[in-house]
Amino acid sequence: MRKEKKQQEQKAAFKVSVRVFDGITGQPAAAGIAVHFFVAGFPSGGGNFQFLPSDTAQTDAGGVASIDFIPGDAPGTYDIQVECAQCSEIPSVSYQVNTIQEPPFKEKKPKAEGEEIKKELGGGGAGTLAVWDISPDNPVVTPKDTGGAEKKEFTLTGIANSIFQVTLTPAKSNTGGHQHNGTRPLGALNGAGLLPTGLNTYQGTIGASSQTVITYTAGLVGGQEHISISAGGKVRASTFVNVRVEGLVPLPRPGLYVIESGDKDHPNFTYGKQELIIAIGQIAQAYLSTHSAIISINDLSLVSGGIFDSNKNWNPPHQCHRIGTSVDFNRFEIVNDDTKRRPDIATRINALLQPNNINCKRVVEQDPTKAHFECPGTAKCP
Repeated sequence: MRKEKKQQEQKAAFKVSVRVFDGITGQPAAAGIAVHFFVAGFPSGGGNFQFLPSDTAQTDAGGVASIDFIPGDAPGTYDIQVECAQCSEIPSVSYQVNTIQEPPFKEKKPKAEGEEIKKELGGGGAGTLAVWDISPDNPVVTPKDTGGAEKKEFTLTGIANSIFQVTLTPAKSNTGGHQHNGTRPLGALNGAGLLPTGLNTYQGTIGASSQTVITYTAGLVGGQEHISISAGGKVRASTFVNVRVEGLVPLPRPGLYVIESGDKDHPNFTYGKQELIIAIGQIAQAYLSTHSAIISINDLSLVSGGIFDSNKNWNPPHQCHRIGTSVDFNRFEIVNDDTKRRPDIATRINALLQPNNINCKRVVEQDPTKAHFECPGTAKCP
């Protein structure tokens, strides 16, 4: 009966809601805007998830769209994201739904009346009912040098005085918006008696109280990482840690501007804080009104923030672009006949800021023709 109850809970519907905003005014979107929900990642075997009644919902008078989500059969994390069909509305958040995880052991049936029940946990004798666990589940930390909380303590519960191994891996190959090869730098783990045994692997001993505290410290790269605990040759517990800058939202689809980048290894490169997104819309409107031309946008930040390694070697040529306050404009404008002209874009945009009360500042780089701006103007590169 208990197992059936768990399965029913796992298949229960989750209510997923998101408020979308006007990219120019920053106010909640009007009612009736179509919002599309989609699953960007799900556990192996969990592909039979459902959106009800469909994967598209309409905003209400407060700019909120809601939908029911039923996870698939596999337990784990379902990464739900949203996008608007119209270019001027943007989602404020993305969701992660975590389904119930079955315990990594099976209970044995007693051979005779009165015999103690033993759980297969890699240790303990008859009558031992120890349970392996790691908590909290799915916490958020910020990438290194982005100004937030980079550390998180986890409590590991297991059999007292038993040896365990910890493995740290990316949750998926393209997590955080990086779709390129190479040895991805991950965070680090430490704790009393926890020693490294290899690249992203550690070994320790559970304390006499059946609990041990380990601390995760984020690295420079944003994305989701997986912490796996093993003992006796079996995986006993696991969790995820989400390394990201909170509050990043995607730039709305082009309307007053175009988006052009040749970086195919970082497809999710147009994320920023709400103040930056609003400022870009204001700049685009002022530029069009003043120069009768459309500007072209290049890089903002990646979907989870952290380093933006456009050279694909996990080192930051972009010293900025980590926290959602940076934007690069391409060095050309587009007129009505799709002709590209190359005036001094950086100087033109800079001249529009103060007269239009746009809270941004230009950052002059080694190449003075580059058009790099920080919004708000008080923002500083990490």
